[in-house]
Amino acid sequence: MKRNKIMATENKYAGNNKLITAEGNEELNKDTWDVRVLGITYIYTRNDFHLTFKNIDIQLRPLLKKYVIDRLFTKNSISWQTARNDVFHLRKFFEFFCLKYPELNHLKNLERGDIEEYYIFLKESKLGGNDTKYKGKPSSDYYLWRMIGILETFLTYIQRYEWEEAPLKGIRNLIYQEDRPIVKNKKIEEYEIITDFIWAQVIDNLDKMIPHYIPILLILESTGLNLNDVLTLDLDCLHETSEGFRVKVTKRIVKNHSIPVSNDIAEIIKHQRKIIKTRFPVEMNPRNLLFLKTSGKAPGKPYLYISFYRQLNNFSKDNNIKDEMGNSAHFNSRAFRNRFGINQLASGKSVPEVQKLFATVTPYLAMICAQIKDRDLDKKWEETKEMYGLRLNPLTGETITTFLENMADEQGINQEWLRRNHESLKMEHGYCVRPSQSHCQYIHQLIEMPCIHHKCQSFYVDSSFLHYYLDQISKMEIEIERYKNMGRYRSAEILEPRLFKYREILKKIQGIS
Repeated sequence: MKRNKIMATENKYAGNNKLITAEGNEELNKDTWDVRVLGITYIYTRNDFHLTFKNIDIQLRPLLKKYVIDRLFTKNSISWQTARNDVFHLRKFFEFFCLKYPELNHLKNLERGDIEEYYIFLKESKLGGNDTKYKGKPSSDYYLWRMIGILETFLTYIQRYEWEEAPLKGIRNLIYQEDRPIVKNKKIEEYEIITDFIWAQVIDNLDKMIPHYIPILLILESTGLNLNDVLTLDLDCLHETSEGFRVKVTKRIVKNHSIPVSNDIAEIIKHQRKIIKTRFPVEMNPRNLLFLKTSGKAPGKPYLYISFYRQLNNFSKDNNIKDEMGNSAHFNSRAFRNRFGINQLASGKSVPEVQKLFATVTPYLAMICAQIKDRDLDKKWEETKEMYGLRLNPLTGETITTFLENMADEQGINQEWLRRNHESLKMEHGYCVRPSQSHCQYIHQLIEMPCIHHKCQSFYVDSSFLHYYLDQISKMEIEIERYKNMGRYRSAEILEPRLFKYREILKKIQGIS
């Protein structure tokens, strides 16, 4: 049991008892509370405004209300969201207890046998909720772990503070450590991620998205922030430094947290700021938010978390966006954060540096991203090393069939280094299999693709570049036809040798794919 689950004076949520209004105190007498009436801090981008006790049996309802009031206001030890979560998870226990002891309004006589029966009751219950992935499924180990854990916290709390309704038998004689199942860590394959393959489809169809969601989506993808952090960015979040633009984010744990952003994202933020400042004067935007609804039923209100993801997943479905396996792509904050972390690691940042960008207490999330990156790298390497490819004869320019590994050996490149870095060797039109310590002698000759034009011995290409050559050949054919129609035969003549060479390469890699 964590100490700050129980102790009051050292908790980071202190202040609710100072924020509650007179109207809020009256609200506590009701069986359904509205946090907007209470006047305390809450996450206003989530549709979590109400907390109801109406589904708790009448004889034990006062006990649960007393517990929530004590933790939320008297001891200031939990947030509004935690209070809602606790009531939701304790509801099942109160349902079970009231069915067994309908005449009791206390838990004094709670026994170990009751806990064992409750455990069986949970095991036999089906999961609920709106998510079709879980609804109606048997209880999972995580569900049991969560339900027993929150009950243990509740019983420990009321015993520690010697409430008259508390069980007479000690908590350690009621709930055993082994009652909470060991929850297995998720496999790397089970973590969701927005891959480049999926993101390319999103960008291709971006013009079909509802316009006011586009800047939210682009900032979400480029910063690795949770959606709530994006939706609560303030108008003055963008700062220019000597190293470029940064977005400042208000975090409860990490103070003065900021994330570097590209010039393009900075321009999007500037444009959004201009729209909001023009449309909503200060008195209409008291929270100084960067994102407010500009149309619909509630202009001037913040966007809701659930509304954004509903729209994004509808957009995905309407535009038939798929993953690499052909399944419909699904979007959530964790998938976007995983994408950001993997991209940062691929750009050369270390796990501690990515952890700092995530603003997390532990490196767990950054480590998961590193494992996903390594898994994907291994998968791509297994696919790549099995492919036949082509290299160029440095004297004649003729194409020669080979493998990437064989070519790396000739260039003196370590195989393990190649496995981990082969993606970084990719160019638009092929690989540059050149030792990292050597320099490209053609780097400044950019009129023609230097690798092909100079028959570079470090150049390698395989069938993964089919799309590039098909696209380039199509463009060159159009350009040559256009030049001939304009009478610019010299321009057409210059392009034709390049077209010939590209067709030759295309034919060869099609033959070995």
